[in-house]
Amino acid sequence: MEAGIITEFESKQKYTVMLAKDFRKLVGKLVPNEEFPDVEEVENLPQFKAVIAKLRVLARATPEDKHLVVAGLKQLGQNVAVTGDGCNDAKALRTADVGIAMG
Repeated sequence: MEAGIITEFESKQKYTVMLAKDFRKLVGKLVPNEEFPDVEEVENLPQFKAVIAKLRVLARATPEDKHLVVAGLKQLGQNVAVTGDGCNDAKALRTADVGIAMG
């Protein structure tokens, strides 16, 4: 709230701020698309859609979590831009429409 990322009202709403481990428990993992095995999709897309609509802060996220978010948004037809350190975030950077490696 101090950084202006969320309001006090938003801080009290479900899914606004989550730990990445809790996010993964709700939406599942990435699984291969049956028709295109090189494409990964969110395991529980309906739940992903419900959570991502409200999510503003994903704490303690790993590079795999960032890839999960990017792939899920792409699966929903969104245009996605992502920043990352380049090495660890390579999958998310490649999956996004715009990937910016920093460092």
